[in-house]
Amino acid sequence: MTILYTCIFVLWLFSFSISILNTLNCNHSTIFIREKKVGFHLHPAEDHVQYGYPVNPIRIENIKERTEEIYMKISTKGRYALRMMLEFAMHPQECTKISQVAQRQQISVKYLEQIVTVLCKAGYVKSMRGAQGGYRLSRDAADYTVGEILRLTEGSLSPVACLEDEKNLCKRADSCATLGIWKQLEDAISNVVDHATLADLVEEQKKKEQVKKEQVRKETENSHA
Repeated sequence: MTILYTCIFVLWLFSFSISILNTLNCNHSTIFIREKKVGFHLHPAEDHVQYGYPVNPIRIENIKERTEEIYMKISTKGRYALRMMLEFAMHPQECTKISQVAQRQQISVKYLEQIVTVLCKAGYVKSMRGAQGGYRLSRDAADYTVGEILRLTEGSLSPVACLEDEKNLCKRADSCATLGIWKQLEDAISNVVDHATLADLVEEQKKKEQVKKEQVRKETENSHA
C-alpha cells in the first residue's frame, strides 16, 4: 500500500509541476478556455487553431474592438421577415394567419410572432382581428423594397462599421486604401436590395411554383405511361 500511495503522490506532483510551468509561460491575460464559449474577441497567441479550439494560449483583446467586426450574413430574422412579407404579398386580398406562414415556410410560430411585431410597429403590415383575421400588407407589394425590410430587421447592411454613419468618423479614413473597396461593396449590396421589390419576388415565386407544377404533371404522366 505504501508503494501505491507513493506512486499516486509522484503522479500528482508531476501533474501539478506541469500546470505551474504552463502558468509561468503565460502572461496574466492568457486563457485556456474553448474559443466558442468566450464572450471576448479571441486571437491565438500563435497562428495555429484547430477545429475551433486554441492549441496555443490565446490573449483577450479589448472588447471594444469587437464592434469593428462585421459578419456579412443576413440573419434568420431578416430572411424570415422577407419570407413572411412575401407570404402576405402572395395573398393580397385576404388576411394571412401566422400559423399559415409557419406551416408553408416551416418556421416556428413563436419566432414569426416576434418578427411580425416589428413589422407591425414599423407600419409595414396591419393586423385584423376575428375568425377571419390575420395579417396583410399596409401598402402595395411594389412599394416595398427588399432593402427596407432587411434594414428594419437587420440594421445597417454596410460591410464595415465605418460606413454605417452618414459621415465617416474613422481616424484612418483619409489614408485607408481599402475604404474604396468597402464602399463599392456597400453600393453593390444597396443596388441589389434597393431595386428589388416585393412585387418582383411575387412574380419570381409564381414562376417557380409554375415550374414545380409542370414537373409534377410530367412525373404523373410518366408514372401512368
